Amino acid sequence: MQVCEIDLDGSAPWELLRKYGGKFGFFEKIKMGGVGSPRVVYKSGFPQIDDFLERVPGSDIPYTNFENLKNGILVRINKTQFYKGILIALDEITFIHLSISKKLLAKGNFQEELEKANIESAQLIITSLHEQQLHCEVPLQSYENLRKYFQKNKVLKDKFQSEITD
Repeated sequence: MQVCEIDLDGSAPWELLRKYGGKFGFFEKIKMGGVGSPRVVYKSGFPQIDDFLERVPGSDIPYTNFENLKNGILVRINKTQFYKGILIALDEITFIHLSISKKLLAKGNFQEELEKANIESAQLIITSLHEQQLHCEVPLQSYENLRKYFQKNKVLKDKFQSEITD
């Protein structure tokens, strides 16, 4: 894992991206059905990122998204148009845990049930070999697409668990 600067266009430095296999080409991205995730909210997990977010002016929410690289993922964190990134090699990821309350999955319309239960998010935790954990809050409207995002990656699929809690 490596924390890095992110350009305003959302890209990490090429020399770092190369260490993680580089980005997918245009036609590869189309064939894969896209390489990016829906937006989630960064909560904690990396002291360098936590310090960065404390120094950034304003009270905006630090939004995060993931981009598949050929041998890793790029985690982009954006708070008030200030960017940081975390590059994680696929073989460094040991476990990805997405949990949502059983109340949210009750009978009937999913969105309707979410509103009735007054639950606003699910939880995502990505654990690395070094026992570092990235904690994110997943807006309910992003839950299903985030689950699909991790399941479509051949390597991450085996490390991904979606859990329904009481």
